[in-house]
Amino acid sequence: MNYVIILAGGVGSRFWPLSRETEPKQFLPIGSRRPMLEDAVLRLAAVTDRKRIFIATGLRHRLKVKQCTRGLGLKDKNYLFEPRVKNTLAPIALLSRRIFDADPEAVIAVVPCDHFVADVRVFRRTVKKAFSVAREGKIVTFGFPPRRPETGYGYIKVKGPRRRTGYFSVDRFLEKPSLARAKTYLAGRGYYWNGGVFVFPAQLMCEEVKRHCPPVYDLVGKMDTPAGFNRLWPRLPSISIDYAVMEKSRSLVVLPAEYGWL
Repeated sequence: MNYVIILAGGVGSRFWPLSRETEPKQFLPIGSRRPMLEDAVLRLAAVTDRKRIFIATGLRHRLKVKQCTRGLGLKDKNYLFEPRVKNTLAPIALLSRRIFDADPEAVIAVVPCDHFVADVRVFRRTVKKAFSVAREGKIVTFGFPPRRPETGYGYIKVKGPRRRTGYFSVDRFLEKPSLARAKTYLAGRGYYWNGGVFVFPAQLMCEEVKRHCPPVYDLVGKMDTPAGFNRLWPRLPSISIDYAVMEKSRSLVVLPAEYGWL
């Protein structure tokens, strides 16, 4: 089955003054009349059943998240409320483990909720294609063709020919560049913006976390009760899934995504 994890843990620092600590942009109507979080759920409800859509967010935003998603058919088990913000590795590792335990054949798409999507049809088509590629035993990350010399995004350099199913192998990840270097990326070939969208088999992600972050794998495996979750969550490191797993994985591939992303 196909599953979705929506990351909604923003703290209101990147869209100030509209976005604030108490009202981060996932709760703002940017790009439509609905909050970005609600838009994200509705976009992704077309690629899987709503009972298989999970939302990871901070505990402090619990009431706003519930209010935002009221009437969308999500159950209590669909929410992960993080007692402390831990970046992206912790929620992805924990939810991947829980989903795998319930469905060993699961394939998961991880999507930040605060992305603007210009063409929803192309977005859904790209996600469905990524599910298919992931079933080949791959971790798929979306590569967004750069449209300007952007210094605020990380980049991915691809290599080799584009495969039959549409993806490229990864050459390397590149940190947020200077303006001069960003201009060389824009003028070159094989450079994509890294937007933090990933699709992977749950089993493969669990294996990668176990290989590269064994303490995290052990901890999330013990969070099968509310008491265990509350006791052990503070012990998880605050690190991104990119640094912890993706940049080390030999299973990662890049699928170009051209649905208009910001």
